[in-house]
Amino acid sequence: MAEERIVLTISTYSGYVYGLETLFQLIDGTKLKHCQLQDEPIVQHRGIMIDSVRHFLGVAAIKRTIEAMPVSKLNVLHWHLVDDEAFTFQTLNNPELSLEGAYDEKSRYTTADIKDIIAFAKANAVMVIPEVDTPGHVRSWGLSKKWKAQNITIKCPGGEGYNHQLDLSKDAVYNLVVDVLKEIDVLFRESDYIHLGGDEVFASCWDQVPAIKTFMTAHHINGYGELVMYWRKEIRKAFADGRNVAFWKNTGDNVTTGPDDILHYWGNQNATADCTKIVILSRKILRK
Repeated sequence: MAEERIVLTISTYSGYVYGLETLFQLIDGTKLKHCQLQDEPIVQHRGIMIDSVRHFLGVAAIKRTIEAMPVSKLNVLHWHLVDDEAFTFQTLNNPELSLEGAYDEKSRYTTADIKDIIAFAKANAVMVIPEVDTPGHVRSWGLSKKWKAQNITIKCPGGEGYNHQLDLSKDAVYNLVVDVLKEIDVLFRESDYIHLGGDEVFASCWDQVPAIKTFMTAHHINGYGELVMYWRKEIRKAFADGRNVAFWKNTGDNVTTGPDDILHYWGNQNATADCTKIVILSRKILRK
């Protein structure tokens, strides 16, 4: 009688996880005939995004999501941590941001929580990419007494839900965000990149603040698109050289992208002309 066995040949830990998953899905109570299978991904980035701001998820809920990801061969968890509605993680240097900017005491992640989630994700061959969205979507940054007193955010006209932007004329804003991102950089040091948001920034918001126009003149910044690029250059100082960062790319925005920017495009899936422009502007594109 011929020997019956299964041989799984792998070269990486993630290959081990996904190889076993493929095997379990094939078996599913049936008897396999003699065969040879080659299973490998078509694309490197296979992700989902969770939004802990609009709908806070506890550690256990996030782990359940991570545990289910290998079944569909998903390997990237994009974790949206900060937005207008809430600041969801505790920072060591600026604890007031979450103490006064989260929904409540239970709706924020400690450093230990984040490390636990990252370790659990790694065991499931999932990489966690954190997102800290600026310079728009930042109402929660200015909710604490300390930062409210310094007026670091601007309420934009129109009353939209995403109606606050950072006042980029203030040194305190740059120092604060860089300080927070340095902590993120350390916590997520094994992640391939850090996501810095950058979507839905409105000229009408900054246009109502004379100090921003004065700042732009002093720094030879021509237009709000250039102001966004200036901001991105400054906050990159939080990271060591070579650290990859990503940004959202809106349909029809006027922000120039650099040759090494990683972009998450969101907008009309049929906007071929806009996508073509993005391809010309950047060598790296990740579709949301």
